[in-house]
Amino acid sequence: MIKTIIAVEHSVVSKCNAMCYNRAKCFELFGFDVLLDRQLKPWLIEVNVACSLASSSPLDKTIKNTLMSDLFHLIGIIPFDRKGQQEEIEERKRSRLLHGNSVGIKRRNIFDLQNVPLSELSLEDLEVIMVSEDELRRRGHWRRLLPCKDMITRYLPLFEFPRYRNLILAKWMEQPDWSLLLPHLSSATVAMGAKGSASANDAESSSP
Repeated sequence: MIKTIIAVEHSVVSKCNAMCYNRAKCFELFGFDVLLDRQLKPWLIEVNVACSLASSSPLDKTIKNTLMSDLFHLIGIIPFDRKGQQEEIEERKRSRLLHGNSVGIKRRNIFDLQNVPLSELSLEDLEVIMVSEDELRRRGHWRRLLPCKDMITRYLPLFEFPRYRNLILAKWMEQPDWSLLLPHLSSATVAMGAKGSASANDAESSSP
């Protein structure tokens, strides 16, 4: 299942980047059809991009209602503020007209990141980790596949293109250090993270 998602990662990310202003406003639910043989070995038959959520029984309805409820909580959908977004775009345009691009843009290099320890990550990079950990704690009955503890050695080489955020999360999963997030999180959140880090590393799947 992980390799199946990795195979289409580039196409999914490209469409999200082109069509989504905020990642919390866009998601897609894929339906995996899996067959179990006599030895209970799973075989992937197909993946549906328009999986059915129709309910044929009370049990089916309970399962699918729970699935979607947990999914919405996990995503953390942010209400779309069209006026606020437009004002932000206009402000950026005015700023460029008045001041130009006088402030240098920091170019983040994925190859440089490979040799950067977690303790030297910028706040922007740490926010990637905090968002991921926050999603994990809102997952409900879902289980996370990626990122996982052995992501650097086992899965990163399979991606068509290396991605900066994937490497950040892979480095974090390899050796998480909650003391780095302490200044930016509440004490309760950090305590939950430190307590659940071991179990989170074991629950590395992304299907209910």
